[in-house]
Amino acid sequence: MGQKREVPVRTKVLYGTGQLGLDLKNEVVNRFLLFFYTDALHVSPTAVGFMMLVGKAWDAVTDPAMGYISDSTRSRFGRRRPYVLIGAVPMAFFFYLLFSPPVWLTPHGLLWYMLGISLVLYTFFTIFTIPYLAWGAELVRGYHERTAVVQVRSLLGLIGGVAGASVPMLIVRNYTDARTGFSAMAFTLAIIVAAATLLPGLAVRDSGRDRLPNVSFAHFVSGLRHTFANRDFRLIYLTFCLMTVSAAMGTSIQLIVVKYRLNLYDQFPIIALTFGISFALSFPFWLVLSQRVGKSRAMMVGLGLGCVAPFGWVLVQPGQLGAMMLFMVLAGAVTGSLTLAGSQAIDVVDYDELMTGEQRAGAYFGVWAFGLKLATAFGQFLGGALLDLVGYVPDAVQNPKTLWWLVLLVGPLQSVVTLLGLLVFRRVRFDANDVAQVQAALAARRAAES
Repeated sequence: MGQKREVPVRTKVLYGTGQLGLDLKNEVVNRFLLFFYTDALHVSPTAVGFMMLVGKAWDAVTDPAMGYISDSTRSRFGRRRPYVLIGAVPMAFFFYLLFSPPVWLTPHGLLWYMLGISLVLYTFFTIFTIPYLAWGAELVRGYHERTAVVQVRSLLGLIGGVAGASVPMLIVRNYTDARTGFSAMAFTLAIIVAAATLLPGLAVRDSGRDRLPNVSFAHFVSGLRHTFANRDFRLIYLTFCLMTVSAAMGTSIQLIVVKYRLNLYDQFPIIALTFGISFALSFPFWLVLSQRVGKSRAMMVGLGLGCVAPFGWVLVQPGQLGAMMLFMVLAGAVTGSLTLAGSQAIDVVDYDELMTGEQRAGAYFGVWAFGLKLATAFGQFLGGALLDLVGYVPDAVQNPKTLWWLVLLVGPLQSVVTLLGLLVFRRVRFDANDVAQVQAALAARRAAES
């Protein structure tokens, strides 16, 4: 068996459509759920944030188990594809229900409704996402080819993310009642989520080529120990979790800052679109830079710029749409560097296979998603709690002091967290030469076993 296996662009695109559906759903939930239940339904931000934390915590703790289940599955359809097909449509349906609570519910009832729907939604989300991510790690072997796969997937995810950020308010503002508008928005986007996430399962072949471990609880626990024993994976993992906490907190507050501090609420769709286009256009730059200096050094450049970019929230003044657009161009380009972290995590999986004799991409991405979701949950809870702490009042003119606190939360505080991520990530050493050596050893082993 050769060291590299080229995958047609068509396959990469078909596989990547799943990320479009995921990021569409994720962006709507992460950006608008707190806003919907607080500013539209007038529920306590802290209480909403706490229920989001509980739902996401459930989502997170199921990920490692789902990774192991997927790694251990024997099926003529492969070990990833069946779960992608099972999870897609129910995930979209419960996403719609999350933004469509019954009108007769009290604020207390709304909280329990949100939690119940979230638990079911995140269960199907886990069933889909962990096998889907692991599947991507098995599509290609080449070091830079993997970066291309991640960036194709990220580019399609970007389309979903931009739609998730910009389309909701275009739909909602056509309704005089915000509750009805958000429900109509969720119904429309749920159809797209279902179609996009079904496509990989229907159109991409899952070879299921690798040896399968014995299914046992002891083996599952042993696998988790091996995963965290990988030093470079721990560093990449911690960096990504720090970035996710910062991003989740900022995302949950940004729309409130845009509405009440910058007075650009009606322009939010074009603001989100500008960020997304800049994010996408930055991909070739980060790919070329990573090929010339290595993924780790390129990622360091991105993190360094990420320490500076959030100060744009302090510099942009109310009503300055042009300045805000320029800020979004910078922020989108800098954020594009984070695609390198996902590519590096895939590279580390090969090292684990060399050490353990098993291909455990599901276990790795189960742990990866666990940290991502738990960090997102904590960031969203922190955002809700801080809204109450700084004196935010739903659907009302805000105190000037409150507005400045909100700006500091989405600006300088994010810079501090990014700096922590930079200090952690600078210790990563696993790069192109290491990957080449590991893959050569794996190729030799497979050739000897064939």
